[in-house]
Amino acid sequence: MKKFNFFILFFLSSFFAFSQGSYTFNWVATTVSPGNNLQNMNILKDNSALVVGLKGTFKKSTDMGLTWKDVPVLKGVYDFNDLSIDANGVGYACSRRAKSVDYPYHGKPDVYVPGALLKTTDYGKSWTLLNPAVVGTGDDPAINPNVPGCYAPSYSAVESVNDTVAYVGVDWYDINSGKKALHSAVFKTSDGGASWKAITGDYGYHYAMAIEATDSTVFIGGNKVLLKTNIESDTISDIYPKLAAANKDSSIFIFDFTIVNKNEIYVTTSSDGIFKTEDCGDSFTKLAGPTGGYDFCKVNDSTFLVLGTSTKSKLSTDGGKTWVSFYPGASCYEIGGILNDSLYGLGRSDIYKVALSDLATHTNTWTTTMLSDGHNLQKMAVVGANSAIIVGYGDTFKTTDDKGATWKDANLPELYKYGAKYDFQDISTHNGASYVCARRYKEIDYPYSSGKSDIYIDGLIYKSFDNWKTWKLLDISKIGSGNDPSANPQVEGCYSMDPFAIECVDSSTAFVYIDWNDTTSGKKVYHGRVFRTTDGGDSWDTVTKDFGYHYVTDIKFVNDSTGFILGNKIFLKTTDGGNTWSDLYPILTVGTDSSLYIKSITYINSSEFFITTVSDGIFKTTDGGATYQTINGKTGANAFYVLDSTTYMTAGSKTKTLFTHDKGKTWVNCTPGVTLWNFGGVLNDSLVALARSDIYKIALSDLIHTTGIRGIRSDNPLKIYYKPNSIAVYSPGRAIDRCLVYSMGGRLLETIKPASKTCVINYRSYAPGIYIIASEVAGKRYVNKVIFR
Repeated sequence: MKKFNFFILFFLSSFFAFSQGSYTFNWVATTVSPGNNLQNMNILKDNSALVVGLKGTFKKSTDMGLTWKDVPVLKGVYDFNDLSIDANGVGYACSRRAKSVDYPYHGKPDVYVPGALLKTTDYGKSWTLLNPAVVGTGDDPAINPNVPGCYAPSYSAVESVNDTVAYVGVDWYDINSGKKALHSAVFKTSDGGASWKAITGDYGYHYAMAIEATDSTVFIGGNKVLLKTNIESDTISDIYPKLAAANKDSSIFIFDFTIVNKNEIYVTTSSDGIFKTEDCGDSFTKLAGPTGGYDFCKVNDSTFLVLGTSTKSKLSTDGGKTWVSFYPGASCYEIGGILNDSLYGLGRSDIYKVALSDLATHTNTWTTTMLSDGHNLQKMAVVGANSAIIVGYGDTFKTTDDKGATWKDANLPELYKYGAKYDFQDISTHNGASYVCARRYKEIDYPYSSGKSDIYIDGLIYKSFDNWKTWKLLDISKIGSGNDPSANPQVEGCYSMDPFAIECVDSSTAFVYIDWNDTTSGKKVYHGRVFRTTDGGDSWDTVTKDFGYHYVTDIKFVNDSTGFILGNKIFLKTTDGGNTWSDLYPILTVGTDSSLYIKSITYINSSEFFITTVSDGIFKTTDGGATYQTINGKTGANAFYVLDSTTYMTAGSKTKTLFTHDKGKTWVNCTPGVTLWNFGGVLNDSLVALARSDIYKIALSDLIHTTGIRGIRSDNPLKIYYKPNSIAVYSPGRAIDRCLVYSMGGRLLETIKPASKTCVINYRSYAPGIYIIASEVAGKRYVNKVIFR
């Protein structure tokens, strides 16, 4: 139950005084998403706020709009799997492709974004993100991941040779044939990462697991793959048959290389042992003892170590003649190197280290440090006497500068820069439940000359019940039922579901407008309907007819039963929670243009509301929609905001952002100098408008100063009394003619005409917060400021 407490009685006649012809609009901009249009905003009860927009913009502010942080519903978790830094401090780190959208099992196909390829020039102190678009040349999708029809490149291995030369293994998806195919190749840069060209052919699923360089020779290994190339010539030699000749089994999975010098190289395989070459790969011999593993280290001429599973982790101190079990207690995927006289093994979550002196005496004593809970560690680079870097799955990227005593997160750039940045279009929050929708995403953009249709991924719907601390991706394959392609976007031949407007009624009920393409007739047809869920998004059924090309721009419910749907030639109303809808559009168009593009509804009460159109003005009704009149000529707007019964503001282009204090009879330009797309509401005593990149705030005091709330008396005789469910305003003298309840933003919420000395205001329908009650007595106006709790 809400409790109404009298907060303070205040009289600020100069603050509210009306000044004819004097206007000050001091807009303050805060950048939220550089270069991207902001679309919608929700202000929550705790004065935090959510804003959504294009190119993946989904931000939250918990400090009244001063700073904005990502709500990372689209951020893929990057599995870093290789790291290489040369003697001059130039190096690269890479990750596999990241899963940006993880649909429920048996739902839509998951969505992946490109892996991350990072570069450092200062031994890993700072990193820059390289653009995946520079990898590959030519128009062959088998050796260029940036040919149209290819997507989601993934980096499997990387090797830095010197300041300008490096190698990277890449695999990617290709859908040009109509089916998803996987290609892989090794690419080389000779200009420090500015461009990369393929030096191998397509190896398909047999992608590179390891790339290592000697002075002038580079080795590339993977599943049934062992290649050798020269840094200068780029000539590729297939030396896999020479390795297979040293083994009974011709199917060898190469995990890693250990380079001792330009001639002595060790090849670690998963289950076929450890192989050695002393002639730079011209011939191989197999070490006696080890049956394979994840990595091999030659500590000195006599001490060899293999790490892997419990049966494959072995130690030799006589140059490989005899071996003993030397298991750290968990599987290790990499031997990281030697730091502070200890050898490091990288396992799941933990690093394992053993003193070099213990290796010499076969003392199997390892110490462990958890580095990344639940994620496999992959590679380590020692970059000085005191410093090292470790990368792994689950966004793991750690550094130490104190010989491994402590580890901290590396200084990385925004890794999602080249990701699948869906356009978030709408967000709706009510009583702790919140839904957000993102439009379909163009994954493959074919050039017009190709004659191919672009490939789109269906849009997204997420929901949260804790103000987006956590969230759930809804399975949109549950939207629609039956075999009618005009009513069910899941019917075979339909594609490209595009959620555009969403409305949260309560924790279980929500409405969403979706349009989609239909090719079942042999021609592309557009459909669009509003769907309703009554089980929190587990299933959705259609509640409207097919709108075709006339899509919906806004869905608004004012309570559990009464709601509106608006759009291009669309104006519907329900009074039974969406079971049935009445068409109000013909009434709205009486005496005006019969083709109205409706943007939104501004609802005051059941009798009074405003309809905003793009180019045909603002319409007002005071009789519940029986008749309408325009209040803003024929200019239209992107959005409309009511400050009080006489004071409005429109958002639009520089010439359509206007302010009126007299119900639209006269208008004053109040533009901040940019196009405004929407109003976000009142946050921290300021009205917020959404633009490209920025939110613009204007203090309520600037607007209230020019409102019709005037004639405030400083000799206020009225008394305030509160009751369990209501508040009473009492006049000891004359009867109260009217009581007007305003929000702190100056928006008129309710008008009561008691015609008695007492005005009772039922506050159960109001959200907790500060309100203004303006009471009129015998032609005089008095103001009280109160708080609902």
